[in-house]
Amino acid sequence: MAYKFLDESEFWPDAVATLRVKAPTGKDPFGIKLVRSSANNNLYVPESLPTGNGVWSVTPGISLVKTFDPAVLFGTLAYTHNLEESFDDISSTVGSKTPGKVRLGDSFQIGAGVAFALNEKMSMSFSVSDLVQRKSKLKQDGGDWQSVVSSDANAGYFNVGMTIAASDNLTIVPNLSIGMTEDAPAFTFSLKFPYYF
Repeated sequence: MAYKFLDESEFWPDAVATLRVKAPTGKDPFGIKLVRSSANNNLYVPESLPTGNGVWSVTPGISLVKTFDPAVLFGTLAYTHNLEESFDDISSTVGSKTPGKVRLGDSFQIGAGVAFALNEKMSMSFSVSDLVQRKSKLKQDGGDWQSVVSSDANAGYFNVGMTIAASDNLTIVPNLSIGMTEDAPAFTFSLKFPYYF
């Protein structure tokens, strides 16, 4: 859901508030057992793979855009709060069933950048973004909260993107993201083809 609460003027940017709610769809990762790999006795693998994280989350955010022709400055800020959830089993040990609670770490994301119009059909953008994830915690019924090792992260990126209007309906959007922190991949490349009917 998005709501534009401020229109761009000489001194103020366009401002849009957003709110996203994510439901716990799919199979959650809790209670999935680790079994010894048949190919390597020293390796344990999950007996099945999750398709979701098992908890509700709420993400409020804000986006700002200000035009300084031919450049456009933009920035975003968002915070994700994961709701605490109870599960019948949070153990990964075969033959063990441990009911308990899960508190996934909250995260916040910030980004800022600039885009330039190169001509009528092409623009280029440069931006930096950072996602900071707090530690997740588990609590067995009747026990204390325990932090999950290596569940926190700080993934920062430098992004270079381009938007090409190939036709009235088709846009080509290549993007290169270069990792700037240990938790970010060295680089990722995406190529999108949005088509408007």
